[in-house]
Amino acid sequence: MFIMDFVIVGLGNPGAEYETTRHNIGFWIVDVLAGKYGGRWSHGDDRFISTRAKIAGYDGVLVKPRTYMNRSGAAVAPFMADGKVKTARLLITLDDFVLPLGHIRLRPRGSDGGHNGLKSIASALGHASYPRLRLGVGPVPAGEDPADFVLGEMVAEIERDALKMVQHASKCVSTWVEHGINVAMNRFNSRIEEPPTDESG
Repeated sequence: MFIMDFVIVGLGNPGAEYETTRHNIGFWIVDVLAGKYGGRWSHGDDRFISTRAKIAGYDGVLVKPRTYMNRSGAAVAPFMADGKVKTARLLITLDDFVLPLGHIRLRPRGSDGGHNGLKSIASALGHASYPRLRLGVGPVPAGEDPADFVLGEMVAEIERDALKMVQHASKCVSTWVEHGINVAMNRFNSRIEEPPTDESG
């Protein structure tokens, strides 16, 4: 019997039209983790796709909801049913337009902050006491609707910096699995990835 030591859920929207939007940063992280730790995505049902992953000797599952953002809870609930995994070993990765691009914030719990994915998960679980890793995609330009901003495609330079942030965040996730949330927060919440430098002169 497969025993899950952790569940990591990346939030985003299914479909090619959303792949390079800021709102899908959560998907990017679990894709990176799947590539690092040998996972192959399989179709579960109409709520999610998932893959097993072994990180630092721990067995777990990576999940990408197929429910669209505002129904993410329907994809998370099956993995938490019957106490299969402790809530402290559930990690949600998501975008945050309040945090500047390059900043990441790991927290053991908190409010949804207006994020529909977190709102749906809290509703499905009946509480908001689950860890979450926010990846900065802001700031939102003055006068622009945040909903339009996070669903807009990134230009090449922004996408490059976002990919670097995702690689950095994947190290945070691996640390969380191996050493726990306090160690991961201490190591990564105070660190900001500097944007790449152009060494061509």
